[in-house]
Amino acid sequence: MEFELLGPKGKWSLLSLVGGDFPYVEQGFLEPKKLLYDVTDLPTKIFFIKDTYPGNDNTTDNTEIVLEFKGEAFYDQFGKMVPAGNHYRVKFQKFFQPVEWQVQFYSLDTSVHNPIATNVLFSPLEKKVPFKTEKANKLDYAWWGGIKAGDVQHKQFITVAEGMSNIPKGVYEISVTWDDAVRVYIDDKLVIDEWNPSLYKFDESLNKRLRLSLDGNHRFRVEHLELGGFAALSLKIKPVE
Repeated sequence: MEFELLGPKGKWSLLSLVGGDFPYVEQGFLEPKKLLYDVTDLPTKIFFIKDTYPGNDNTTDNTEIVLEFKGEAFYDQFGKMVPAGNHYRVKFQKFFQPVEWQVQFYSLDTSVHNPIATNVLFSPLEKKVPFKTEKANKLDYAWWGGIKAGDVQHKQFITVAEGMSNIPKGVYEISVTWDDAVRVYIDDKLVIDEWNPSLYKFDESLNKRLRLSLDGNHRFRVEHLELGGFAALSLKIKPVE
């Protein structure tokens, strides 16, 4: 990873580092918890070698770099004056928890069976097979006008995503964004139940968050309905600081 370092003259130190090898700069190496050097020529660059490479494996990507600056006065990104000589922290953080998802999409005709009204995902009178199946390490979808499979445009559809993930012990925030209805299960327990779209005005996709303690292997299941128009489904996992 490559970062461009901007700012006034001063001294920088590395306070903490998670998820990779010590970064180095164009003028020399950074040492943890030690004064670095006088910055006389900005911008300069920081280089960071990560431990994991999402997309090549299914390991957790947890990267955090915390730097501290002390030097000339400057205005921060919010327009606030930081006096000369004050300690000012800059942090970069990225967390990605992959889930080995198996995602299946099913056709839906609410004039025949309405899962919102019946509270049942599939009608017992129908035998459904998915019109599309795919694997993914994240759920992050947005559709306009439905999903096209072959010559058929499915304006209404059901999404069922099931997956496993080995999660480091900690407290996490589970965040789900959806349109029009969603249910989320973790280890067969219903943790998010948003199955009544009439409660909301869909000017934008809705989002709900909850905190959970997780440790080790966990099973996830997401059930999602699209009733027409814009559709969205996204689920994210991040540690609570």
